[in-house]
Amino acid sequence: MRTSAIRLNTGDLKLPETLLTVQEIANHLRLKPSWVYEHADELGAYRLGKYLRFALSRVMERLDRGGIGCLDVGLPTQRPVPNETKAGA
Repeated sequence: MRTSAIRLNTGDLKLPETLLTVQEIANHLRLKPSWVYEHADELGAYRLGKYLRFALSRVMERLDRGGIGCLDVGLPTQRPVPNETKAGA
């Protein structure tokens, strides 16, 4: 009996990206998991039953487009300038 080996041409094979959990995405973005849950659809979450999974490249692409959560991700935040108080008032 002769067995044949299976050859894969890995140059033509695109391996699937690892899917990340809510906690892993939150850690990567340095945000709370609750923010990730609130913006899951905007971030391009995959719904697997009751679970959410994310492809990092898809999340980063959507963040680069902007408009998620009405935040400009990547821009520094500015502190408000305190109001000047009148002396003797």
